[in-house]
Amino acid sequence: MIGNKELLNKLELGLENPRFEIINEFNFDYIKRSKSANFRYNLDQEMSEIANLLCENKESFIELFNSINIKWLPNSDFIEVVQKDEDKFIVIEGNRRVAVLKIIANYDEYNQNIDKLFWKANPEFPS
Repeated sequence: MIGNKELLNKLELGLENPRFEIINEFNFDYIKRSKSANFRYNLDQEMSEIANLLCENKESFIELFNSINIKWLPNSDFIEVVQKDEDKFIVIEGNRRVAVLKIIANYDEYNQNIDKLFWKANPEFPS
């Protein structure tokens, strides 16, 4: 039986967010574009993406973290994925929620690096 941490490790944060793309193009292939953006996905990219999500709205991200850490996820908040390959999936809806779950599941590893990545991604952000 596979555990929650192993399931999380099968999820890759989507490195291309469709909300910021023109997806109404006639030839737009979202799955192909997602797979291409995540082709060489690794832990450094994952931590950078988490830092970027944190930079977008620090207060909202921390509020989500605290909410999930205390209550877990409400049943109505689905995470949507596309299959990348046999063992990996790319998150297309729910990047922030998956990022929070990954931080909680791997707290020591992420805690050592996330502040450094956050300030590197957004040095002008007030502390």
